[in-house]
Amino acid sequence: MHLDAKETLRRQNTILLVIIGAMLVINAYLFKTIISMSDQAIVEIQVPQILEPGKYVIGSDNASDLVYKTWGKIWVDLLSNYSYEDVRDRANAFIDYLDPKTAFKNKKKLADFVNFVEENFVSQSFQIKGIKVQRLRGTNKVKILAYGKALRKIGDKTDPLSGLFEYEVIAHTFNGQPYIDSFKMLVPSKKEKTKARKDNKYVNFKSGVQK
Repeated sequence: MHLDAKETLRRQNTILLVIIGAMLVINAYLFKTIISMSDQAIVEIQVPQILEPGKYVIGSDNASDLVYKTWGKIWVDLLSNYSYEDVRDRANAFIDYLDPKTAFKNKKKLADFVNFVEENFVSQSFQIKGIKVQRLRGTNKVKILAYGKALRKIGDKTDPLSGLFEYEVIAHTFNGQPYIDSFKMLVPSKKEKTKARKDNKYVNFKSGVQK
């Protein structure tokens, strides 16, 4: 079952709060605000990209491309920028957006991913070069594709898969709340190597990446 009306309304409002919050962070950055927790400790704020101009529309069972792009950036960031020290927290935050209908399968997939990262001391940074939204014909679902460059390390060694990556998220809106149906990471087939496959069992090798 999906969330009840009260919970749905709360999470629907989260979308607007995220957008407003992003602008507040940007303004804080422009004013060069430094938050000091003590005489020596300083909190470093990572400023999000400025939102694209246009209409941000959310309906009961649909949303505009700009809304999906905004959520897509949040979701992809949770999946693509991590270390073995914080990957579990990031996965737990990602879980909150899973569609209950597919949550069991996706939670298992996330658990395997987290265990692999922690056991092999994997870290990755990912810079989005572009993101687009495709409407899936005959449904209210969309495919969100974010592509860019990733730098990966396994232990203290550079992963041979470092380079072009693409993240795919299938999502839909229900009662004004966006839900994730599925997700995967894609790499160019030319990088398909035996060792890379062994070290990255959760990676999908069957798609090219946009350049």
